[in-house]
Formats: sequence, C-alpha cells, structure tokens
Amino acid sequence: MDKDEAIQLFERIRTALPHLSMDLRAADSNVDASMAIPVQSCLSFAVHLYLDSNALHMTAGEKLWLEWFPPDNQTVVEQYRDAALGVLSGEYRIVEYFRGTRAVKALLQRPNGDSWETIGTSGGLGRWRSWGARVSNVLQASRA
Repeated sequence: MDKDEAIQLFERIRTALPHLSMDLRAADSNVDASMAIPVQSCLSFAVHLYLDSNALHMTAGEKLWLEWFPPDNQTVVEQYRDAALGVLSGEYRIVEYFRGTRAVKALLQRPNGDSWETIGTSGGLGRWRSWGARVSNVLQASRA
C-alpha cells in the first residue's frame, strides 16, 4: 500500500462516519499518511490511524496500539478497516487493564453473540505480571 491508497482508505472510513470530526493528514513527517480522530461528544477517547511504511496502525485510549501487515494484502486492509469502523461506530470496544494508575494492557474486542471476542491485544503484560492488574476502563464510542 502506498500513501495514496492509505489516503483513500482513510477517506472511506471518514465518509462512513460523517458525524465524527477526523483530521486526515496526507503529509506527515513521521508517517506515510495519518488520520487523527479527537475526543468529541460521541467519542470519549482519541483514535489515531496511520500507515507507517510496512504496516497499518491504530492507537486509542491509554494503551491500545495495534498494527496490521502487510498493508498490500486486501484481507489485512479489510480487517483494519473493519476494526477502525467498529471502534469509531461503537460496535467494538477497548478494554484497558491498569496496575495502579498505569495502563499495562488493552484488548480490542468485537461482539460475538452474547459475549465479546478479542481480536487484538497490546501491552507487555506477561502471565507472571498479570497479578494485580484490573480492568479499569471499557472504552466504547456512543452509537450514533
């Protein structure tokens, strides 16, 4: 995926959710292309989508940072688009784990029947370090 294709992808995401304010940046010195979605009335956490050379990235909340690669694989691009739309529409949620005031892990989850299915995990919370961490935030956009 090149910069122009990433911009088209971000435009499709922005067009699908016109009620959200999204700042598309075609020229960014740090990444190939990016789109920032700030906190707003129906979104209590910021989301950042970007293409950085060989991966599509999403950051959100205190700890979520996921990447999809290779970005020239259409299945990967669709998974990324679905995840971004899911988070921004309120269909998906982010579950953050904290130890004290420090975020140590985040899960990206989508609905699966009456429960939630984890489709992405970020953070270095190993099994031996999981003791004492607790769910502190469940981030989910308000459905428009």
